[in-house]
Formats: sequence, C-alpha cells, structure tokens
Amino acid sequence: MKLSKKIIPSAIAASLVLSFSACGGGSSSTPTAGALSTVTASGTAVDGYISGGFACLDLNLDGGCDATTEPFATTSATGTFTLSVTPEHQTHANYDVANIVVLGGIDTDTNKPFVGTMTAPYNGADAIVVSPLSTMVQAIIKTGKTEAEATAAVAGALGLNAADVLKDPVAEFSTNPQLAKAALTVQKSVEVLAQANITASTTGTTNEDEFETIYSQLANATVAISDDSTATKSFTSVVQKAKIDGELTDGAASSTAAITVIETEIENDTSADLGDIALVADSKTTDIKKVVITNVESDIETSETDAQTASDNAEDNARVIQVEHYLENVSATDAQITTVMALQSIIDLIATTNTSVITKDIVATIIADSFDATIADLAVALGQTPKTDLSGDITADMTLTADKVWVLNGLVAVKNGATLTIEPGTTILGKAGTGANTSYMIIDKGSKINAAGTMAEPIIFMGETAYDGGADVWGQWGGLTLIGNAGNAQVAPYEVNTAFVAGTSDLADNSGVLTYVSILNSGITMEENKEINGLSMVGVGSGTTVENLTVNKSDDDCVEIWGGTVNLTNVDVSECSDDHFDIDDGYAGTVTNLKVVQTTGYSGIEMSGTTAATFNNFDINVASSIKDGAIYFKKGGIGGHFNNGTIVYNTPDLGYGALHSSIGYAIDAANTSFSNVTISGSNPTLFSGDSAAALQTAFDANSTNVR
Repeated sequence: MKLSKKIIPSAIAASLVLSFSACGGGSSSTPTAGALSTVTASGTAVDGYISGGFACLDLNLDGGCDATTEPFATTSATGTFTLSVTPEHQTHANYDVANIVVLGGIDTDTNKPFVGTMTAPYNGADAIVVSPLSTMVQAIIKTGKTEAEATAAVAGALGLNAADVLKDPVAEFSTNPQLAKAALTVQKSVEVLAQANITASTTGTTNEDEFETIYSQLANATVAISDDSTATKSFTSVVQKAKIDGELTDGAASSTAAITVIETEIENDTSADLGDIALVADSKTTDIKKVVITNVESDIETSETDAQTASDNAEDNARVIQVEHYLENVSATDAQITTVMALQSIIDLIATTNTSVITKDIVATIIADSFDATIADLAVALGQTPKTDLSGDITADMTLTADKVWVLNGLVAVKNGATLTIEPGTTILGKAGTGANTSYMIIDKGSKINAAGTMAEPIIFMGETAYDGGADVWGQWGGLTLIGNAGNAQVAPYEVNTAFVAGTSDLADNSGVLTYVSILNSGITMEENKEINGLSMVGVGSGTTVENLTVNKSDDDCVEIWGGTVNLTNVDVSECSDDHFDIDDGYAGTVTNLKVVQTTGYSGIEMSGTTAATFNNFDINVASSIKDGAIYFKKGGIGGHFNNGTIVYNTPDLGYGALHSSIGYAIDAANTSFSNVTISGSNPTLFSGDSAAALQTAFDANSTNVR
C-alpha cells in the first residue's frame, strides 16, 4: 500500500496545532556489516498527537509511505509508533540516508486532518521525536550538514539549547516553554507560507510537497542566522533572511510579514497550558491565512499591519474555540455545548481582553456555579465539582453526596424526624447574605445529622466566597446549629430563631454524628442579640457524637453550647472574633482534647448560667490583647473541672488574669477544680475578678504556675 500525497484545495487547508507526548524508551544500534537482525525504531509524532496517521522509514526517498517496501506503522491516539526494521530494510541502498516520515491522520488537539509532512533524522536509534523542529534539522542535513551541525544551527537560529532541539516539546513545556513555543511558531509559520505557495501555484502542487519546499528554502537561512552573532535569534529572522537571499519564493515570499505577528502572538501568550497556546495560535493563523491568500491572489504583499488586524479580529473566535475545545475533550453533546455557550459568564469571559484568562479550570468553575443540572456532569469531567442549591426545609431523609458542592441558600432546616446524611469528602457552602438572607443550617430536635467524615475525606462547611477564591475571612455565612431533647429549665428558645426550642425529655438524646467536620468562615450577627456561631448546640444529648471538629474564623463564638449533655472529643478552635468555646445554661457534658489557639476575640473558654462541665486534656494558647482571660467564669454559680491541661497566656496586662471571674458574682467554688494544669506566659496576672481568691485556692491545690 502506497500512501500518496494528497492535493488540497486552494481554500484554507485544515490547520495544525502543536501538542506533544513523551517518547517511549529503549534503544537499539545501527546494524554493522556482520549478521543482521531486525531492530525496532519507536517514536512519537509530536504535532498535537497524530492519531491514525502513517509513519515510515522513507527508503524510497519520495516523501511518502509504502507499507509493502518500507518499515511502516500507524500512529496511536498519543502519536506513538514502532517501526520494525528488518535485515532486508537495513541492506537497502538508501538505508543510510533515509529519514522518518509522518503524514496523514488526525490532529487530536483540534480533531482536524493533519496537514503536511514531518520528518526526522534516523540513525537506527529508538525514541525518535518527529516534530517541526526535527523537520528543520532534516532539511538542513539535506544541504550537506551533519545531524549535529544541523541541530546546532536550529538551536542557534531560534535561541534554543542544541540538546533540546530533538526532544519532545510538550514533555518539556513546564520547564522549557521556549522549546514548545519555537516548535509551534515554526509549524504555524510554515502553514502560512506553504498555503501561500499552494494558492499561487497553477501546477497542482500538493500540500506535502509545498511543506517540504518551504523547509528546504529556509534551511540555508537558518544556518546563516545561527552563524551571525549580530542577528536576532528568531524564526522571523530566518524567514526574512530567506526572502532577502531570494531562497523563499513564490507566494511565500510576499507573506513574510505575517510571520512576525505569529511569532509575537505565540511568544506573548502566557497560558499555563501549551494546548491553550496552540488553540489560540490556530484560530489566529487561520484568519492570517485568509489575508495572505487574498493578497497572493491579488499579487499584493502582506503587511504586518494586515496580519495583525487579522489576528486581532480572530480574538473572540479564539476564545470560543478554547471553550469548545475543553467541552469537546470531555465528550460534551451539541446540546450541552449550546447550553454552556449561552451562559452569561461564559459570554462575559469570551468578551474580555486577555486571552490567557480562559483556562479549563475557569470554564469548569463557571459551569459548576451555573447550578444547571443538564451540564453539571461537564463540570465534573473538567475537574470541578458542580454546585447544587440547597434551600428551605428538609422533611424526609436526604443524602448530600460528595460529587457535588452543596450551597446553603438562606435557612436550611432538617425537620420532622428526617436524617440528613453527608458523605465523607463533601463540601457545603454558605451563600453570602445577612439579616433575613443569612445562610445557615439547623438540625431540629427529633431529626439527625449523619456527617461522618474521615481524616482522609473530611466534611467541610465554608463560605462560598472563600471557596470561589475570595478572602479567607470571618462572617461569610451563618453556621451549623443542632437542637436536641436534652434541655433544662435554663435553656431558652434558640436565640437566633426562636421558632426552634429544645426539648427536655431525654438527656441521652441523639442528634446524630459530627466526625471530621470543619466549619470555616462562619458567624453572622443577623440582628442585635441574634448571633450565629460556627457550631451551636441547644439542649443536645449525650447520644450525639461530636469528634474531630475544627472551627476556624467565626465572626462570633467558634462553638457555643446551651445546656445538654453532649460530649465532645478532639476539638480544634481558632481565630474567632468572640469566645472560642462558650458553654451556658447548665451544660453538663465532658470535653476531651480541646485545643484553643486564640489570636483574636475574647476568652478561650467562657462559662455562664449554672454550669459545671468537665474539660480533660486541654491546651489553651492566648495571644489576644482584648479581655476576659483564658478561662472566664461569667456571672455567678459557675463551676468547672479542668484536668490535665496547659494554658499559655501571652497578653498585655490589662487586669484580666489567665483565670478570670466576673465582677459582682461568686463562682461555685465547691464545684470547681483544677488537676495537673499548668499556666505559663508573659502576663503576670493569674487570677482576677471577685472570685480570684477562690480560683487561686482551687488551682493551687493540684496545679502549677511556671512563670
């Protein structure tokens, strides 16, 4: 089977886009005069992965591929191929001068036919890269240079390292973007020049022939620019030199100004992805071709201004192509693409002035933020979890799955005995809003939350603003509240929303599970005396599991508990604007492994109401200069048991001790104890307030001041 060269119409040929894959390994040696054996030559066609193309060792020296007489293979979806070079091939008269040829197939970046021919030197080795740069090297070899000399000439003319010229440009892109940009410039420029000659020709010139002709015409100029120490090292310089010397002929000679624009556009594109750069270059090159072809047909030389105008006019089209490219690569349907392209945010993105802002991640985010169920799977395929609105009452069992990001929109209340299950790894966002528009969640008495995250896949509640890349600050949404049936006479209706009232029937009531849960960017004052904390628990019973809880940056308390008997284990709270752990109204549970890092706000632990909770294994580190101490006994009748803990109290001496009691109130001394607690830090005041003496007595009995 002989793969012949194809004639393309004078209209614009389907364009090429560069994108490369890493080459395979392995090696073999050039055969000697002794006994010969079959060797393999593996390579990669690196022009946007040529899929279904043809690769061969061109023993016939005709620029085509003959499957019957030449080592021949088709290229894979990633452009790779393996040639089996038999002893018969190795004894062919042209074996020493044959080169690798790639033609045909589909450019997988654009899903367009691959146009032209690429070649690479062959010396019997494995892991061959066939690219626009290797094609330049091969053209120079044909002028009589060695492979090393030709490689050095390409490197010198384009400002590259000689060792990189025959490498895979895409594999090198993250560390050496100039290599890929140089290869892309060569391919896009040769397309324009070859198309100009094809358009001007009346002899039935084929596409492959003209590509080979252009490379040949540029060969001597490449060497000359490389050798000229005063020349600017660029492909534009090579093209201009070939024109001046009369080597660049026909329509191509009148199209050289367009190359300046192509090279500049590619060089100035700061996209992090080579595929993005190639897509933009492809769209602009298509429009530049139109100007070049029109001018060639009218015998008018293309100016740089003409080419730049064509490039500028292609700007919106380039953006559309980028967006559609991302969607096509995740197998979006025509209907889905139409839906995405109708999104206002996509329209706004396409209308912006900076091409580099269009990335796969941004397209995915816009789709995720659209809340459109018909295209949600595209966000997932593009690497972004889609958002789903969550609002109103939940009155039947429901599961929040980890394949979506759930957005609280206003009050979301779980009622009527329903259980809300949240899968490990799920993110729940609070939409921005204040007052009646505050987004927060309440689990009412009789209902349950089953939020059983894991260390590897925690469940995260956070502000939508921070999630979308905004500042990581307080008060972006409300918080999470549990209402139980373990209240007492002290426990009032929930202060934020008095429609929710704790029951008093069951001290062992079970409101569900919170494990490996983080609550971030929360806390809003809806109105005076209606302050939402990160986590609020009202009359929650001991059957509830709260373990491995993190609360950070709440614009009120990190955690506040009114009454109840719930126990908490492994609680980490920090950077809240009021108290970090606040208990009220007869809370009688045990808190184990509480860590408080306080650089903002008031007290580390605040206690009010008739309360006597137990704290085992705690660590309170205070560096705030506001007030109320590390542990604050607020009002009267308050006790607490503190075992195995440390308090580091590094604050200015404003009259508040590490252990502070309110003015005018006495603590419940009989119900207050400290065992194996150490206080240290720069503040010399240990005990303050009207119960300072009682606090000191309780502390000194079993604990240590190491100041």
